[in-house]
Amino acid sequence: MVNFEPQSNLLKQQLSEATNVDGSVNLESFLKLVDHAYLDNINELKQSRDHLIEATNQASRAARVSGMAEVATNVLHNIGNTLNSVNTTVAVLVERFKNTKFKHFDKLAIMLEQHEHDLNDYFIHDPKGKLIPAYILELAKHWREQVPLLSTDLIQLTKNIDHIKDCIALQQSMAKSAGMLEPTDLSRMLDSIIDLQAKEFSANAIKIIKDYQPLPQLMLDRIKLYQIFVNFLQNGRQSIAFSRSNERILHIKIESDHAHFVSISMKDTGIGINEENLKKIFSHGFTTKKDGHGFGLHYCANAANEMGGKISVESDGEGLGATFTLILPYQLVDYGEANAS
Repeated sequence: MVNFEPQSNLLKQQLSEATNVDGSVNLESFLKLVDHAYLDNINELKQSRDHLIEATNQASRAARVSGMAEVATNVLHNIGNTLNSVNTTVAVLVERFKNTKFKHFDKLAIMLEQHEHDLNDYFIHDPKGKLIPAYILELAKHWREQVPLLSTDLIQLTKNIDHIKDCIALQQSMAKSAGMLEPTDLSRMLDSIIDLQAKEFSANAIKIIKDYQPLPQLMLDRIKLYQIFVNFLQNGRQSIAFSRSNERILHIKIESDHAHFVSISMKDTGIGINEENLKKIFSHGFTTKKDGHGFGLHYCANAANEMGGKISVESDGEGLGATFTLILPYQLVDYGEANAS
């Protein structure tokens, strides 16, 4: 800690130390003492500044790690949900194949092979042979009924597997080092994160309204952006879930002037934010959630700043919802440079 002595007391002490026995002041000694004292204070101030910078960096790293953990948890949670759907679909397919009438098709083939030289006589006079034409018609009807069901199940299974692959790909992209600008489709990225949280939105009867202005790909830090969107969506969903309002809407808007900025805003009809909390909502460690850590929005604010942008929040008060807005520089993709990299 820096010991900030009142300057008058410090000067008195230095003057006393530089005073000779006869009461005269040794000016050279006095000036040296003053220089030494103030150099000590400056060094202490520098040390305190260094400690503050390190503490800030530690808080930023902790916020980033916490944000990454939230992303990983979110991804793994959705992989788990999707795997449950995969298991259900596979179980249905297994049951369909167990109960299919085609399991006796090989027996039919054997019977036909045994009578391949007298099929007409076999179909007309043999008791079993007489049943075969009707059985074939029944199989055809069964096939017509089963094909759409099997097709639907297989399409759903394919979608679920693709979704798991997308989740894993997103998680792998999080392993890249932050700070790298990449061509990014904002609407596609948002939709992929919404898909990850789709079941939670559905469970809370939340309607999502998308208002996306068509934009080209922009050069953005996808990792930081992904974490900000995860936080925004999660906060909006939780706020609406805790709200008693019958209106349960999250309005997501992307707009730009196609020159200087791009803006992404999320307006919810949730519990809102009072004026006092609005002032400190991006502060490190601040949270109103029982199980919150206060890193999420703090990290988002720092991440936005590192990308040359900013985050803001608006709310008319408790029970009146809130709007979180991220504004970023509008930087088009240089495809020559992107291809070279």
